[in-house]
Amino acid sequence: MRLTRGVCMMVLLWGAVLPGPGRAEAGGGARATSTTLENGLTLTAPGESPLVLVQLPGFDGRLNLLAPEVVSDQTDRRIYLDSHSTAVAWREREAGGLISSRQEDGIGSYTLALLPAADGVLIDWRITNLGEITWPYGAGTLCLQNHDLPAFYDPTETRSMIHAEDGWRAIADSVERIGTNWLIPPWHRPCGVMQYMLDHNTYQQGIARPDLGLVGLVSAAGGHVIGMGWPEVRYINANTGYGRGSSRHACLDASPYLGDVRAGKTVHVTGKLYFLAGGIEELEAHYRPDLADGVVMFEP
Repeated sequence: MRLTRGVCMMVLLWGAVLPGPGRAEAGGGARATSTTLENGLTLTAPGESPLVLVQLPGFDGRLNLLAPEVVSDQTDRRIYLDSHSTAVAWREREAGGLISSRQEDGIGSYTLALLPAADGVLIDWRITNLGEITWPYGAGTLCLQNHDLPAFYDPTETRSMIHAEDGWRAIADSVERIGTNWLIPPWHRPCGVMQYMLDHNTYQQGIARPDLGLVGLVSAAGGHVIGMGWPEVRYINANTGYGRGSSRHACLDASPYLGDVRAGKTVHVTGKLYFLAGGIEELEAHYRPDLADGVVMFEP
């Protein structure tokens, strides 16, 4: 099937070894869960982790997705891939797509579904605070990695785009130097973990302040664009190599704002991963109606 509109996705832990689709995860015995959507995208969860591999019809390689990488608040990482070992249970939905769940007793839980959409994949994410205190100023991260997708790979961040000051601009023009950067909307401030890393210069804060909950990645040939959109972002990550010399790592993360998640309460946020024929203007033309119609939305 030739896909004219479809999806993107993302992330990967540093140094992780990825089993191929259909193979058991090394050492774990878990079998891959895989589904092909009507729009031609194939989603594969190779094991009991947040990782999902996204194959785009007509393109060699794949996007890598940690769905999700982290749920954090103003003071701490609450659900984090590095910190907790609970397995993620992925299963295929009868109506199409994949759904996963994870629970850390006394901390938090989530259910995350990747659902079919004509122009990509709808993300439906419900997060519950199982602790005894409010998570203030919360955010979640799904990370869009492109280093295993040659047609989109952007190590110089010249085709990775944010919307700021009423226009689109490349990440390379939005930071003092490419590497490890957070870009924070003008109405938000750095969270506690973020401020520590900024103070110790392991991350930098971008000079641009994004004003739209959308990031875009234009193909090297210019004929296609990948995007991730949420109703509002707490911050955007733009990382190339994690500052590790010649590393090929390249990711672009839009992290949805979750507000204050009270103890015992659940918040619900939806976003979308877009894969479209056209340029960055086509991406915005799909996102704005989704935002206006509540396709991408937040329920505290």
